[in-house]
Amino acid sequence: MQSRVGDAERRAEARRGLQERLRPTPATGHQPPAPWLQAWVHTALGRSLLREDAPEQKKLGVIELLQVPAAHSAAHPYLDGVALAEASVALRALGDAPGADVLARELIDRYPTHPAHDWAPFAAARPASPRPAPAGSGGPVAAAPR
Repeated sequence: MQSRVGDAERRAEARRGLQERLRPTPATGHQPPAPWLQAWVHTALGRSLLREDAPEQKKLGVIELLQVPAAHSAAHPYLDGVALAEASVALRALGDAPGADVLARELIDRYPTHPAHDWAPFAAARPASPRPAPAGSGGPVAAAPR
């Protein structure tokens, strides 16, 4: 809990504890932690880093959050949606609207009924336009004249 609500020093200390949970230990036979634990820890680390003032730390927070859709989306769709929404909002706040839109559309496409759609910061910045046409495609295909 201190990783999100404590002061900067307590958040940093809590993040160190979370990072330790990702390390293989003799108790686990030097195996990485269970995938569910990895997903939750990356989410907690990302959300904590987004609370910091420095843009570099916020960017690291986005990277931590994106570990969830990159590695755990099939097993943890709820966390995947939360991570995509929070990363999208963070990128927009950092001035990366195109990156934010890509993540928002990923959430919209993957999870059209995810509760993150109702989160006010995400809903306020949700892209209204459809997914852009692929580069080099010349844009949307126009209907042939009649």
